[in-house]
Amino acid sequence: ENEELNQLTPEKRSSKVMIKYNDKVQENTTYYPLGEVENPLLMEDILEKFRLLNPKFNMNKLQIIKHIEDNSIRDVLSELGLLDN
Repeated sequence: ENEELNQLTPEKRSSKVMIKYNDKVQENTTYYPLGEVENPLLMEDILEKFRLLNPKFNMNKLQIIKHIEDNSIRDVLSELGLLDN
């Protein structure tokens, strides 16, 4: 544990990684992990994660979500294949 980083909570959710290899040390500290409000994921990152977790899903179906405000709920559910006809 790192007392200096612990004192930053709860305002920050910091972490430190240190990698030692051969005769070198590489370290990185982050105060807001990726996905936190202060460090949000980009839409492209979210879609890529979804694609990796759902490799058989037709990603083209998600295009309607980008314009969800312009479509009726019926159209959205139908496009996603969630509407019983």
